[in-house]
Amino acid sequence: MERHPEPALGTADKVTFQRILAYLVDGTIVGGVFGFVYLFVGLLGGGSMLLSGDPTAAFDAFTGIGGVLFLLLFLFAFLLYKPLFEAAIGYTPGKGVFGLVVAKADGGRCTPGAAVIRHLLRIIDFLFVYPPYAIGLFSIGLTEDKQRLGDLAANTVVVKRA
Repeated sequence: MERHPEPALGTADKVTFQRILAYLVDGTIVGGVFGFVYLFVGLLGGGSMLLSGDPTAAFDAFTGIGGVLFLLLFLFAFLLYKPLFEAAIGYTPGKGVFGLVVAKADGGRCTPGAAVIRHLLRIIDFLFVYPPYAIGLFSIGLTEDKQRLGDLAANTVVVKRA
């Protein structure tokens, strides 16, 4: 994994479809980890559901250490997954698959602060309308550098690697 690859500025208008695919890849990774942990915690503490026939027994696993583990994983995945990757190496695994990089609009590295700002404003992109991310896609469609609200606030762009 190359850390902070050189961005090919001026390619933002050519990567919208790849951004959507990268989002799906990242969502699949996070969802897969959630599914695995949910299954693991459920079997660990609620495996007796299969023997007892009580469908609520699986929920007992989430009241102790399993609940803490699940909550920590949720917080990591939801709050830190994208900002950590973007600040540490310049792209998430999904973006990496499609040769994309997050960079400052001037070509500099995506800083931790910029990564956090991008992510926090993702909530606005996602909420308030149906379908989800309609605001983000609308913003991408209207801006010259195809920026979401988070990109505009953080002065970042998503572009191809040079």
